[in-house]
Amino acid sequence: MKKIRKVAKLIWKRKFLILILLAVGIGVFWYSQRGKNTPIETVKAERKGLTRTLISPGKIAAETQAVLQFQTSGRLVWVGARQGDRVERFQAIASLDKQELQKQLQKELNDYLISRWDFEQTSGEIDYWNHWFELSDETRRNLETSQFNVDNSVIAVELANIALKNSTLYSPIGGIVVEADSPLAGVNITPSQARFVIIDPESVYFSLEIDEEDIVDISLGMPVEINLDAFVADSKQGVVSDVAFTPVASTGSPKYEVKVSLNEGNSDLKFKLGMEGDGEVVLERKTDVLSLPIESLHGTKNAWVYVLENGEKVKKDITIGLETDERVEILSGLGEGDEVVLE
Repeated sequence: MKKIRKVAKLIWKRKFLILILLAVGIGVFWYSQRGKNTPIETVKAERKGLTRTLISPGKIAAETQAVLQFQTSGRLVWVGARQGDRVERFQAIASLDKQELQKQLQKELNDYLISRWDFEQTSGEIDYWNHWFELSDETRRNLETSQFNVDNSVIAVELANIALKNSTLYSPIGGIVVEADSPLAGVNITPSQARFVIIDPESVYFSLEIDEEDIVDISLGMPVEINLDAFVADSKQGVVSDVAFTPVASTGSPKYEVKVSLNEGNSDLKFKLGMEGDGEVVLERKTDVLSLPIESLHGTKNAWVYVLENGEKVKKDITIGLETDERVEILSGLGEGDEVVLE
Protein backbone atom coordinates (compact mmCIF):
# COMPACT_ATOMS: atom_id res chain seq x y z
CA MET A 1 0.00 0.00 0.00
CA LYS A 2 2.87 2.35 0.85
CA LYS A 3 4.52 1.58 -2.48
CA ILE A 4 1.35 2.45 -4.32
CA ARG A 5 1.16 5.81 -2.54
CA LYS A 6 4.80 6.64 -3.34
CA VAL A 7 4.24 5.81 -7.01
CA ALA A 8 1.11 7.98 -7.13
CA LYS A 9 2.90 10.91 -5.44
CA LEU A 10 5.82 10.61 -7.88
CA ILE A 11 3.47 10.62 -10.85
CA TRP A 12 1.65 13.72 -9.51
CA LYS A 13 4.96 15.64 -9.05
CA ARG A 14 5.99 14.83 -12.60
CA LYS A 15 2.62 15.98 -13.98
CA PHE A 16 2.87 19.25 -11.97
CA LEU A 17 6.39 19.89 -13.31
CA ILE A 18 5.19 19.21 -16.85
CA LEU A 19 2.30 21.70 -16.38
CA ILE A 20 4.72 24.39 -15.16
CA LEU A 21 7.09 23.83 -18.09
CA LEU A 22 4.15 23.92 -20.48
CA ALA A 23 2.88 27.25 -19.04
CA VAL A 24 6.36 28.79 -19.30
CA GLY A 25 6.67 27.64 -22.87
CA ILE A 26 3.30 29.12 -23.81
CA GLY A 27 4.27 32.44 -22.14
CA VAL A 28 7.57 32.64 -24.00
CA PHE A 29 5.87 31.87 -27.29
CA TRP A 30 3.16 34.50 -26.67
CA TYR A 31 5.73 37.15 -25.73
CA SER A 32 7.83 36.40 -28.81
CA GLN A 33 4.79 36.64 -31.06
CA ARG A 34 3.30 39.78 -29.41
CA GLY A 35 5.35 42.32 -31.43
CA LYS A 36 4.61 40.44 -34.64
CA ASN A 37 0.87 40.57 -34.14
CA THR A 38 0.72 44.24 -32.96
CA PRO A 39 0.41 46.63 -35.94
CA ILE A 40 3.10 49.32 -36.19
CA GLU A 41 1.68 52.84 -36.32
CA THR A 42 3.28 54.95 -39.05
CA VAL A 43 2.90 58.35 -40.65
CA LYS A 44 3.98 59.48 -44.10
CA ALA A 45 6.38 62.34 -44.68
CA GLU A 46 4.34 64.91 -46.59
CA ARG A 47 4.56 68.47 -47.81
CA LYS A 48 2.74 71.11 -45.76
CA GLY A 49 2.92 74.74 -44.77
CA LEU A 50 4.56 75.38 -41.39
CA THR A 51 4.24 78.44 -39.15
CA ARG A 52 6.24 79.11 -35.98
CA THR A 53 4.48 81.53 -33.63
CA LEU A 54 4.88 83.16 -30.23
CA ILE A 55 1.79 83.83 -28.09
CA SER A 56 1.87 86.49 -25.39
CA PRO A 57 -0.78 88.34 -23.36
CA GLY A 58 -1.20 92.06 -24.01
CA LYS A 59 -3.53 95.04 -23.88
CA ILE A 60 -4.60 98.11 -25.82
CA ALA A 61 -2.49 101.22 -25.11
CA ALA A 62 -2.11 104.66 -26.72
CA GLU A 63 0.93 106.18 -28.38
CA THR A 64 -0.16 109.84 -28.29
CA GLN A 65 -1.38 111.47 -25.10
CA ALA A 66 -1.02 114.78 -23.28
CA VAL A 67 -1.20 115.71 -19.59
CA LEU A 68 -2.18 119.36 -19.06
CA GLN A 69 -1.73 121.38 -15.85
CA PHE A 70 -1.40 125.08 -15.05
CA GLN A 71 2.08 126.36 -14.36
CA THR A 72 0.95 129.06 -11.90
CA SER A 73 -1.63 129.52 -9.17
CA GLY A 74 -4.73 131.62 -9.70
CA ARG A 75 -8.49 131.75 -9.77
CA LEU A 76 -10.06 129.22 -12.11
CA VAL A 77 -12.65 131.15 -14.13
CA TRP A 78 -13.49 128.74 -16.96
CA VAL A 79 -13.45 125.00 -17.70
CA GLY A 80 -14.29 124.08 -21.28
CA ALA A 81 -13.88 120.30 -21.32
CA ARG A 82 -15.06 117.42 -19.21
CA GLN A 83 -14.20 113.74 -19.12
CA GLY A 84 -15.37 112.01 -22.30
CA ASP A 85 -15.40 115.17 -24.44
CA ARG A 86 -13.78 115.15 -27.87
CA VAL A 87 -11.33 118.06 -28.37
CA GLU A 88 -9.42 119.37 -31.36
CA ARG A 89 -5.77 120.27 -31.57
CA PHE A 90 -5.00 123.70 -29.99
CA GLN A 91 -8.51 123.89 -28.51
CA ALA A 92 -8.75 125.79 -25.19
CA ILE A 93 -9.50 123.53 -22.21
CA ALA A 94 -9.54 125.80 -19.15
CA SER A 95 -8.47 129.29 -18.08
CA LEU A 96 -7.37 131.23 -15.01
CA ASP A 97 -8.37 134.83 -14.20
CA LYS A 98 -6.26 137.04 -16.46
CA GLN A 99 -6.97 140.39 -14.78
CA GLU A 100 -4.47 139.94 -11.97
CA LEU A 101 -1.88 138.55 -14.37
CA GLN A 102 -2.35 141.47 -16.76
CA LYS A 103 -1.95 143.92 -13.87
CA GLN A 104 1.21 142.13 -12.80
CA LEU A 105 2.58 142.35 -16.35
CA GLN A 106 1.81 146.08 -16.46
CA LYS A 107 3.56 146.60 -13.11
CA GLU A 108 6.66 144.81 -14.35
CA LEU A 109 6.65 146.92 -17.50
CA ASN A 110 6.49 150.09 -15.40
CA ASP A 111 9.35 148.88 -13.20
CA TYR A 112 11.36 148.18 -16.34
CA LEU A 113 10.79 151.71 -17.64
CA ILE A 114 11.83 153.23 -14.31
CA SER A 115 15.00 151.16 -14.12
CA ARG A 116 15.84 151.95 -17.73
CA TRP A 117 15.39 155.70 -17.23
CA ASP A 118 17.58 155.57 -14.10
CA PHE A 119 20.23 153.72 -16.04
CA GLU A 120 20.16 156.14 -18.97
CA GLN A 121 20.40 159.12 -16.63
CA THR A 122 23.27 157.61 -14.65
CA SER A 123 25.03 156.56 -17.82
CA GLY A 124 24.70 160.05 -19.33
CA GLU A 125 26.09 161.75 -16.25
CA ILE A 126 29.00 159.33 -16.08
CA ASP A 127 29.81 159.90 -19.77
CA TYR A 128 29.87 163.64 -19.14
CA TRP A 129 32.17 163.47 -16.12
CA ASN A 130 34.29 160.79 -17.72
CA HIS A 131 35.18 163.36 -20.36
CA TRP A 132 36.93 165.49 -17.72
CA PHE A 133 37.87 163.11 -14.95
CA GLU A 134 38.83 159.47 -14.48
CA LEU A 135 35.90 157.43 -13.05
CA SER A 136 36.21 156.00 -9.55
CA ASP A 137 35.52 152.35 -8.74
CA GLU A 138 32.39 153.33 -6.84
CA THR A 139 31.03 155.17 -9.86
CA ARG A 140 31.65 152.18 -12.06
CA ARG A 141 29.90 149.89 -9.56
CA ASN A 142 26.90 152.19 -9.52
CA LEU A 143 26.71 152.03 -13.31
CA GLU A 144 26.92 148.22 -13.30
CA THR A 145 24.24 148.02 -10.59
CA SER A 146 21.98 150.20 -12.68
CA GLN A 147 22.55 147.87 -15.67
CA PHE A 148 21.72 144.78 -13.54
CA ASN A 149 18.47 146.44 -12.44
CA VAL A 150 17.49 146.93 -16.08
CA ASP A 151 18.30 143.29 -16.88
CA ASN A 152 16.26 142.03 -13.93
CA SER A 153 13.34 144.19 -14.99
CA VAL A 154 13.43 142.65 -18.47
CA ILE A 155 13.38 139.15 -16.97
CA ALA A 156 10.46 140.06 -14.68
CA VAL A 157 8.48 141.33 -17.68
CA GLU A 158 9.17 138.12 -19.60
CA LEU A 159 8.09 135.94 -16.66
CA ALA A 160 4.88 137.92 -16.20
CA ASN A 161 4.15 137.57 -19.91
CA ILE A 162 4.74 133.80 -19.76
CA ALA A 163 2.39 133.50 -16.78
CA LEU A 164 -0.28 135.40 -18.72
CA LYS A 165 0.12 133.10 -21.73
CA ASN A 166 0.02 130.00 -19.50
CA SER A 167 -3.20 131.11 -17.86
CA THR A 168 -5.10 129.25 -20.58
CA LEU A 169 -4.60 125.53 -21.24
CA TYR A 170 -4.61 124.44 -24.89
CA SER A 171 -4.63 120.83 -26.06
CA PRO A 172 -1.56 120.07 -28.18
CA ILE A 173 -3.35 117.09 -29.76
CA GLY A 174 -6.80 116.13 -30.96
CA GLY A 175 -8.44 113.40 -28.95
CA ILE A 176 -10.67 112.41 -26.06
CA VAL A 177 -10.49 113.81 -22.53
CA VAL A 178 -10.04 110.66 -20.43
CA GLU A 179 -9.37 112.49 -17.18
CA ALA A 180 -10.58 115.92 -16.00
CA ASP A 181 -9.62 116.46 -12.39
CA SER A 182 -10.41 120.08 -11.59
CA PRO A 183 -12.58 122.06 -9.18
CA LEU A 184 -15.49 124.22 -10.29
CA ALA A 185 -14.87 127.63 -11.84
CA GLY A 186 -14.43 130.45 -9.33
CA VAL A 187 -12.07 128.56 -6.99
CA ASN A 188 -8.49 129.61 -6.33
CA ILE A 189 -6.19 126.74 -7.30
CA THR A 190 -2.57 125.69 -7.25
CA PRO A 191 -0.96 124.08 -10.33
CA SER A 192 -1.56 120.58 -8.94
CA GLN A 193 -5.30 121.09 -8.45
CA ALA A 194 -6.33 121.01 -12.12
CA ARG A 195 -5.25 118.13 -14.34
CA PHE A 196 -6.50 117.06 -17.76
CA VAL A 197 -5.41 113.94 -19.67
CA ILE A 198 -6.14 113.75 -23.41
CA ILE A 199 -5.52 110.69 -25.57
CA ASP A 200 -5.67 110.37 -29.34
CA PRO A 201 -7.87 107.26 -29.88
CA GLU A 202 -6.49 106.71 -33.36
CA SER A 203 -2.98 106.24 -31.94
CA VAL A 204 -3.92 103.07 -30.04
CA TYR A 205 -1.82 99.94 -30.44
CA PHE A 206 -1.62 96.48 -28.91
CA SER A 207 1.13 96.25 -26.30
CA LEU A 208 2.96 92.97 -25.66
CA GLU A 209 5.61 92.29 -23.01
CA ILE A 210 8.07 89.68 -24.28
CA ASP A 211 10.65 87.80 -22.19
CA GLU A 212 14.33 88.38 -22.95
CA GLU A 213 14.83 84.86 -24.37
CA ASP A 214 12.08 85.46 -26.94
CA ILE A 215 12.61 89.14 -27.79
CA VAL A 216 15.61 88.25 -30.00
CA ASP A 217 13.19 86.51 -32.41
CA ILE A 218 10.95 89.60 -32.81
CA SER A 219 11.55 92.08 -35.64
CA LEU A 220 9.68 94.96 -37.26
CA GLY A 221 6.97 94.10 -39.77
CA MET A 222 6.12 90.66 -38.39
CA PRO A 223 2.39 89.89 -38.73
CA VAL A 224 0.41 89.46 -35.50
CA GLU A 225 -3.02 87.94 -34.91
CA ILE A 226 -4.73 89.71 -32.00
CA ASN A 227 -7.47 88.00 -30.03
CA LEU A 228 -9.14 90.46 -27.66
CA ASP A 229 -11.40 89.26 -24.88
CA ALA A 230 -13.98 91.84 -25.99
CA PHE A 231 -14.14 90.35 -29.52
CA VAL A 232 -14.14 86.62 -28.86
CA ALA A 233 -15.21 85.50 -32.35
CA ASP A 234 -13.37 88.19 -34.31
CA SER A 235 -9.57 88.16 -34.37
CA LYS A 236 -7.78 91.35 -35.44
CA GLN A 237 -4.68 91.71 -37.57
CA GLY A 238 -1.64 93.88 -36.95
CA VAL A 239 2.10 94.17 -37.51
CA VAL A 240 5.03 94.76 -35.17
CA SER A 241 5.74 98.51 -35.34
CA ASP A 242 8.28 98.91 -32.54
CA VAL A 243 10.54 96.76 -30.36
CA ALA A 244 11.72 98.43 -27.16
CA PHE A 245 15.46 98.74 -26.50
CA THR A 246 15.10 99.01 -22.73
CA PRO A 247 13.07 96.67 -20.49
CA VAL A 248 9.84 97.63 -18.80
CA ALA A 249 9.70 97.83 -15.01
CA SER A 250 8.90 94.32 -13.82
CA THR A 251 9.98 91.70 -11.32
CA GLY A 252 11.93 88.65 -12.41
CA SER A 253 13.64 88.36 -15.79
CA PRO A 254 13.61 91.44 -18.08
CA LYS A 255 10.62 91.96 -20.35
CA TYR A 256 10.51 94.25 -23.38
CA GLU A 257 7.50 96.03 -24.85
CA VAL A 258 6.54 95.17 -28.41
CA LYS A 259 4.10 97.56 -30.07
CA VAL A 260 1.66 96.12 -32.60
CA SER A 261 -0.15 98.56 -34.89
CA LEU A 262 -3.75 97.69 -35.72
CA ASN A 263 -4.35 97.28 -39.45
CA GLU A 264 -7.94 98.54 -39.35
CA GLY A 265 -7.24 101.66 -37.25
CA ASN A 266 -9.61 102.98 -34.61
CA SER A 267 -11.71 105.65 -36.31
CA ASP A 268 -14.91 104.07 -34.91
CA LEU A 269 -13.44 103.95 -31.37
CA LYS A 270 -14.11 100.22 -30.97
CA PHE A 271 -10.72 99.69 -29.33
CA LYS A 272 -10.69 101.04 -25.77
CA LEU A 273 -7.69 101.60 -23.55
CA GLY A 274 -6.89 98.63 -21.33
CA MET A 275 -8.71 95.97 -23.39
CA GLU A 276 -6.88 92.69 -22.82
CA GLY A 277 -6.19 89.68 -24.98
CA ASP A 278 -3.46 87.61 -26.62
CA GLY A 279 -1.17 88.39 -29.51
CA GLU A 280 0.18 85.60 -31.73
CA VAL A 281 3.33 86.80 -33.48
CA VAL A 282 4.26 84.95 -36.67
CA LEU A 283 8.02 84.41 -36.23
CA GLU A 284 8.59 82.29 -39.33
CA ARG A 285 6.41 80.85 -42.05
CA LYS A 286 7.20 78.36 -44.83
CA THR A 287 4.94 76.88 -47.50
CA ASP A 288 5.12 73.46 -49.18
CA VAL A 289 7.94 71.90 -47.13
CA LEU A 290 8.50 68.22 -46.32
CA SER A 291 7.52 67.65 -42.69
CA LEU A 292 6.65 65.11 -40.01
CA PRO A 293 4.79 65.15 -36.70
CA ILE A 294 7.15 66.20 -33.92
CA GLU A 295 6.52 62.99 -31.93
CA SER A 296 8.09 60.83 -34.67
CA LEU A 297 11.56 62.30 -34.06
CA HIS A 298 14.32 60.95 -31.84
CA GLY A 299 17.27 62.91 -30.53
CA THR A 300 17.77 66.67 -30.47
CA LYS A 301 21.05 67.86 -31.95
CA ASN A 302 21.48 64.78 -34.15
CA ALA A 303 17.95 63.72 -35.04
CA TRP A 304 16.82 60.40 -36.48
CA VAL A 305 13.62 58.50 -37.25
CA TYR A 306 12.62 54.88 -37.80
CA VAL A 307 11.37 54.15 -41.30
CA LEU A 308 9.27 51.08 -42.07
CA GLU A 309 10.89 49.06 -44.86
CA ASN A 310 9.56 45.62 -45.77
CA GLY A 311 7.83 45.38 -42.41
CA GLU A 312 11.02 46.18 -40.48
CA LYS A 313 12.06 49.34 -38.62
CA VAL A 314 15.16 50.97 -40.09
CA LYS A 315 16.94 53.87 -38.40
CA LYS A 316 17.63 56.91 -40.60
CA ASP A 317 19.50 60.09 -39.72
CA ILE A 318 17.79 63.28 -40.82
CA THR A 319 18.42 67.01 -40.93
CA ILE A 320 15.64 69.21 -39.56
CA GLY A 321 14.72 72.85 -40.16
CA LEU A 322 11.75 74.87 -38.98
CA GLU A 323 10.09 73.47 -35.84
CA THR A 324 6.57 74.21 -34.63
CA ASP A 325 4.62 72.84 -31.68
CA GLU A 326 3.19 70.04 -33.85
CA ARG A 327 5.45 69.44 -36.86
CA VAL A 328 9.06 69.74 -37.98
CA GLU A 329 10.58 70.47 -41.38
CA ILE A 330 12.73 67.71 -42.93
CA LEU A 331 15.66 69.11 -44.90
CA SER A 332 17.35 65.83 -45.79
CA GLY A 333 17.29 62.11 -45.03
CA LEU A 334 13.72 61.36 -46.10
CA GLY A 335 11.60 61.49 -49.21
CA GLU A 336 7.98 62.39 -49.69
CA GLY A 337 5.76 59.42 -48.86
CA ASP A 338 8.30 57.60 -46.66
CA GLU A 339 6.54 55.75 -43.83
CA VAL A 340 7.94 56.83 -40.48
CA VAL A 341 7.22 54.90 -37.28
CA LEU A 342 5.38 56.77 -34.54
CA GLU A 343 6.65 55.89 -31.06
